[in-house]
Amino acid sequence: MKGYQNPQINVESILTRHQLLEWLFPGLFSELKREELAYTVETLRLFNEALDRHNTQFKLEFKDTDTQKKISLAEESLKHRFTVYQNRWADTLKNLEAKKASLLEPACGSANEYRFFVSYGIARFFDYKGFDIAEKCIANSRAMFPGIDFEVGNVMKIAEKDKAFDYLIVQDLFEHLSLKGMEKALEEVCRVTKKGLVIVFFNMAQRPDHRIKRVRKYHWNLLSETLITNFLLKRSRDVRVVNVQKYLKEEFGFSNYYNPKAYTFVVNF
Repeated sequence: MKGYQNPQINVESILTRHQLLEWLFPGLFSELKREELAYTVETLRLFNEALDRHNTQFKLEFKDTDTQKKISLAEESLKHRFTVYQNRWADTLKNLEAKKASLLEPACGSANEYRFFVSYGIARFFDYKGFDIAEKCIANSRAMFPGIDFEVGNVMKIAEKDKAFDYLIVQDLFEHLSLKGMEKALEEVCRVTKKGLVIVFFNMAQRPDHRIKRVRKYHWNLLSETLITNFLLKRSRDVRVVNVQKYLKEEFGFSNYYNPKAYTFVVNF
């Protein structure tokens, strides 16, 4: 995953890891979490400047090789920063012990997030399972992590019992589903989760309704923060909503995040 979507500097990925650790070790790493976010903000500023020098902008979808090359050059100039907090977390967590919790990740891709759970020292605290509808992604994940449970599966029909997993994380999925499919998928992730859920949305706004947009064989919907919040509140104990750009501006004075429509939801049951 390139550029801002690299989980080492992607704020949604960082917030997901932070929340998993918060559930396991409440209040223990508050200072380190804030330090990581502040360092990430500075890295993002530098990345923006590097892209400006190459006269390019990062977009959620890009296919031309010239843009890919420029993004790679910008990344190369900053790659020494990407592992700083990966190493700090691994060192901080290496001597800690905790009872293992079960964790499910729908739409896991090619272990896109899990590979960083490993390198950050988080993976050993969880009995992890990932699934994806794409057989190629699961084959890639199994090749990288042969001892981990990766399966082909469908989020609209999760083959698990009610409350089968302590925690569940899912990123950048629901906007790609039909409205009916999205509601079914949300029902399913709530059904199989016992304690806590982190959902990352990439295309959300404060609006009264969802805007449905069909793109070839899938969707690129703009989701309503209000409707999703109300949907989840009816099925949980509480919901915390983080508008990522607003959060970064208020906490760190950074208002130029690559995706102003990114949201992270933390749901407790």
